[in-house]
Amino acid sequence: KLFYASYRDISKEVQLRQELDSQRQKNVEKTLLDTIGRLPTCSILYRENKDGPIVPERFSKEYLCFRGYAENETPDAKENGFLQTVHPDDRDCVIRELAASHGERGMHPVVVRILIRGDGYKWVSANFTWFFISEVKYLYVVFTDIDELKKQDQLLQDQYDAAQSFLDSVADSYLMTQRSNL
Repeated sequence: KLFYASYRDISKEVQLRQELDSQRQKNVEKTLLDTIGRLPTCSILYRENKDGPIVPERFSKEYLCFRGYAENETPDAKENGFLQTVHPDDRDCVIRELAASHGERGMHPVVVRILIRGDGYKWVSANFTWFFISEVKYLYVVFTDIDELKKQDQLLQDQYDAAQSFLDSVADSYLMTQRSNL
């Protein structure tokens, strides 16, 4: 019996295949992040670093416009910090909602005030969702301006409180009149 064997070193080919697969994965990730970044919504895409902090990856043009930035302008490092633009009284609410979501998929709403350049704070409804690409965890936040609704809501509440106060005073006067007639 005759046995013939041929050996060939394919380690270079395996390495090239792995590099090609890695490059394809990076291209898919970049395409996905570019697509998310170009969605016509008022949004921010954050990335959660392995050491814990959440940092902005991309700001939509609509978000930057809403916040009062010029077309080619972006927030500086101080304004880039996660929760830096959220009103201090609302930060705990955001942290609670993020913790309650435990990185789950699906939209998680929270109503907060965010800082607008030259205009103080505005009320927004922020809906966020977590997702993973490869081993990187992302947080996608979409903002809806509800400032006018909150102002109208406050105006209605003030009117209701004034009317209730008036009715209470009228009722008290009526009761006092009835007691004095007895």
